[in-house]
Amino acid sequence: DYNPENLTLTRTVAMTALHPIVTGGNVSEWGISPAPLSGLTFADGMLSGTPSVNQTTPMMYTIYANTTGGSMTHTINITVLEPVVNVFYNPENQTFIRTEQAIVWSPIVSGGIPETWAIEPALPNGLIFDNGTISGSPTVNSTLTQYTVWANNSGGSASTSINITINEPAPDIEYVPSDLVLTRGTVMTTLQPNVTGGSIETWEIEPTIPNGLSFVGGVISGTPTAIQNQTQYVVWANNSGGSLMAYINITILDIVPEISYTPENMTLTNDTSAVDWLPVNIGGPALTWSISPALSEGLEFNETTGHITGTPTEVMDVRTYVITATNTGGSATTQINITVLDQVPLVAYVPDDVILLNNSTVLTMEAISTGGIVTSWSILPDPSPGLLFDATNGTFSGVATQTQNRTMYTITASNDVGSITVYVNITVEDLFYDMALGPLYLVNNSEMVALEPELIIGGSTFEIEPDLPDGLFFGTDNGTIWGTPTELMHLTNFTIYANSSLFNDEFVVQISVLEDTDLDGLPNELPGDADPRRGLIEDLDDDGDNYSDVVEGDCLSDPLNGLDVPDDLDGDFVCNAIDDDIDGDGLNNTVETNTSTYVDANNTGTDAWDADTDGDGVCDGPIAPALPVDYCEAGPDAFPNDAAAYLDTDGDGDPDELLGESTTGLIEDLDDDDDGWTDLDEADCGPTDSKNKFDTPVDSDGDDICDFNEELSVTYGEGEFELLQGQRNVTLQPIITGMTVDIWKISPALPYGLFFGGDTMARTSNGNGTIYGVPLIPSNLTEYTVTATNLLTGKEISTTFNLSVAEDYDLDGLPNNNSRLGLFEADFDDDGDGFNDSFELECGGDPYNRSSVPRIESDGSCYEFRSYEQPPERDRNPFKPICFPIIFLVFAFLLVVPMILTRRKERIGVQAEHVSATPAIQSGSGTITDPFVLRAAKIAYNTKTKTKERIRCAEMSPGYEVKVRETNLEINKKRFGSVKFGGIQDGSGVLKSNSDGLLLLQFTFDGTIEPSEYGMVYKSELVLDEKTYFVWHVETKAKKKK
Repeated sequence: DYNPENLTLTRTVAMTALHPIVTGGNVSEWGISPAPLSGLTFADGMLSGTPSVNQTTPMMYTIYANTTGGSMTHTINITVLEPVVNVFYNPENQTFIRTEQAIVWSPIVSGGIPETWAIEPALPNGLIFDNGTISGSPTVNSTLTQYTVWANNSGGSASTSINITINEPAPDIEYVPSDLVLTRGTVMTTLQPNVTGGSIETWEIEPTIPNGLSFVGGVISGTPTAIQNQTQYVVWANNSGGSLMAYINITILDIVPEISYTPENMTLTNDTSAVDWLPVNIGGPALTWSISPALSEGLEFNETTGHITGTPTEVMDVRTYVITATNTGGSATTQINITVLDQVPLVAYVPDDVILLNNSTVLTMEAISTGGIVTSWSILPDPSPGLLFDATNGTFSGVATQTQNRTMYTITASNDVGSITVYVNITVEDLFYDMALGPLYLVNNSEMVALEPELIIGGSTFEIEPDLPDGLFFGTDNGTIWGTPTELMHLTNFTIYANSSLFNDEFVVQISVLEDTDLDGLPNELPGDADPRRGLIEDLDDDGDNYSDVVEGDCLSDPLNGLDVPDDLDGDFVCNAIDDDIDGDGLNNTVETNTSTYVDANNTGTDAWDADTDGDGVCDGPIAPALPVDYCEAGPDAFPNDAAAYLDTDGDGDPDELLGESTTGLIEDLDDDDDGWTDLDEADCGPTDSKNKFDTPVDSDGDDICDFNEELSVTYGEGEFELLQGQRNVTLQPIITGMTVDIWKISPALPYGLFFGGDTMARTSNGNGTIYGVPLIPSNLTEYTVTATNLLTGKEISTTFNLSVAEDYDLDGLPNNNSRLGLFEADFDDDGDGFNDSFELECGGDPYNRSSVPRIESDGSCYEFRSYEQPPERDRNPFKPICFPIIFLVFAFLLVVPMILTRRKERIGVQAEHVSATPAIQSGSGTITDPFVLRAAKIAYNTKTKTKERIRCAEMSPGYEVKVRETNLEINKKRFGSVKFGGIQDGSGVLKSNSDGLLLLQFTFDGTIEPSEYGMVYKSELVLDEKTYFVWHVETKAKKKK
């Protein structure tokens, strides 16, 4: 027997020897089965030793005691547990900094080996608890918190407590500039701190900020209200990680004075003018005033107020003074000018109003001067010719040589003190008639234009010698000659006298009276010295018979007898004697040979004395004569010697029409304009002008049958068309016969992306009924009706055709399903993810979603979930449970550590396993078959956007430049791009990792590049470093209609 029979031992702890209790005979041989655990021994029925392995479930041992009398057995049960763990952390209290890198805090373990670890409460975000070790980088702050850590094994549980505090990183602040010089009453430029490090919880400043300024959140702003010498301020930025100080200096200056004097120029009179001149200051108050140079005698300057007072006691030319006002803000200057003058002179002229006779009277006007001495004289306006003004003494003298009305002269006498202005009036008279155009020629029996004097002597009476001819009169009170001469007179000199109480004067004029036979107001002859500017023109038809004197001389008629006129058959005012075209039909006499036979244009056979030789009412030539009136219509007559015809439009020698029987054997022309269309055809086709070769019937197809007599036909092939979504270079042209089409219409509208060449008037490159473009969306079978119209004939027809657009989801040139007409081979991988559509449906994938792929086994079959109905039979080898973990840890250490070290050296670019995002990526592993799927975006027309996810790429080489490629560039143009988070935001910045091998980025979409007015879905596959794949879809909305 054994007591106890159930033993619970501890590994590595020596057991109390278990002795058998033997009764009866002596035992000669002992045995045990199975063999004792490692570390235990069985001898002479005693079990002892120190177990070296665990046996957590009781193991039954059978002990045999053999005697000569037989054999006895007894069973015992042994359990071996792991020693209880002894665990603690050194130190027990840790204070970390948020975002601190590479924290590793491991426990100190003795006693048993822990099987599991636990910690409570959960660690802050960013810290990891693994096998008792706390590692990572905390991402949140935490006040002092106590955590309990348990280490558990079969021997029981052991616990210890630790304390963790996570503080915000200490802030770092700087102000630029740190020396502020402000101006009282002027808004300062807001001073923002440059903050790096952790977030700041509170701000403090000492001493108190100056009045008018504010300190909020580290920002200094406002308008100072008081001046201040340079003062140093200390600014504290505080958070849980500590405090940091920054120093700034603030100086507040006063507003610079802004001064002026009104007026700036002061003119004073010596010993007379009193000065009271105060400055105006619209700036800051001045502390001191100064003036340079010093004021002249009698004037004073107040250096406290800038006030100028006093009465000048000496004469002084203009002098400039500079006045300066100063305060703490600076200085301001202004200039003033002061002049001190003497007294003003006095002058007069007696008499001051004089009348002179031109070229006769002598003028002498001397100035009478009183008051101050005159130093200069001036006169305005300048004296008239012959008169002089002496600028040394003011004397006005001379003999006037030019008449002038009463003119006022302004005479100014000046000295250093001032000036005086007086006025005198001068009148210069004369007798004058304007005879600049020479002798005055009058026309007999025509009223003359009155001749009046230009200038007269006031109060004069007038006389003339010799007496004027009959019909002319002279005014003795005004000197005017007027009337209508009734007798001829050769050129004669007449003297006109003007007499007044002051002066006597005379003037000579020349007058002649010329003959006018037809009394038309024009002289028969005009003397050579007659100036045409007087308005007289020599009469070229003295007798008024509408034939010039020269013509009557050539035509042998009397130029002074209106009843004797030249002969003129055609009434063209060219007498027959000199007329090259006597009958006035436009044909020269020399070509009208009067032979009655037309040869050519130089020998017409017509009568030169008859404008219509054949009497058919059409003139022989191109002109109808004035006389006889309405004798014939203007020709030319193509057949002037045959009254049955007159017109030959195409000049082929055959008349357009025959009017009666031809006397010369003419045959009527059936195609008058020789355009290849008979006159009857042209009348039937339009009609068009049969006498205009450029106006021909429309024959669109060139079959010599005009469009009016044809039918319009339009067809589109056999009327059945099948296109593919995204198919390029689509062109469907109509077959047109009969005539051209001017207007095209189609109904209903074509699928999006296809265009109809009929939206404009025809005969343009886009107005020919062609269907072209790229179908961008699938479309079911639809019947389309095209209407074609010819505007000339008014004919309109309609034709129909059937068209469908097969869907091609991945735009690979293959339709998703079998095509309607069998023109395209079906696509067995609609989303282009490399998996057959039927296989995706069988294995749980979406055949229309590239980011959704089937789950498959390593042998290529669909993945099936499996669970064991019964747990596998436990391996009875007692060494495997303990050996495998130990061997695995050793190999893992030998393998992983070099890999980590090597990886640290060899890390290069973006690797999918080190890519994460905030918010998290929806799905995918980043491979070509399972790309990362980003949240789809929907934006307004003609706008831009970025991915919601901020993508984090870690474990790259520092400073590594990432390559980005968009696989669908041909369709998407350059709409998709990428941008470093916080970097250049136009989608074109360089993507480069930082010194820790970390890169934050976003993908961008530019919807302003060729925006679709109808809205569009753009599908992109973006690749980083040719091995990390992303899928992102962006939908743009349609343009809003006005």
